[in-house]
Amino acid sequence: MRPFILLLAGNAAYSTLNGDWRGQVQYQALQMSQPVAEAHAVIQAVIAIDPQGKIIGSSPENGCKLVGIAGPGMTPTILNIDVTLSRCRYPGFNRRLHGSLSLYPAQKYAQLWIYAHPVDLLRPGQSFEIKGTLRR
Repeated sequence: MRPFILLLAGNAAYSTLNGDWRGQVQYQALQMSQPVAEAHAVIQAVIAIDPQGKIIGSSPENGCKLVGIAGPGMTPTILNIDVTLSRCRYPGFNRRLHGSLSLYPAQKYAQLWIYAHPVDLLRPGQSFEIKGTLRR
């Protein structure tokens, strides 16, 4: 009977998007549809979402700190995310990004995707994207 109880506890961890998430994420920047080599990284990240929607996180390898809010998405397994990154070693990532965190409870992971397509007259055609698979 003990394995059954452990199985239920494991499934409960993936019943909500609130809580701590960690995993490998990819940071990518494009300039005029071309990858920016010095911006690209695939590194470990951690984010935490509290029940009121506050998000905090970091990816220490590239120095990025993340803070923002999450709100309900189109379904109960999706959160809309609006965050600001700071302290990133690649300065282009120090900006506001938005996107989503989608929960896949049967597969036991969440998919993060946040992006920015800023309008910058001095550097047209820039875009920034962070995505990855996160687990408990």
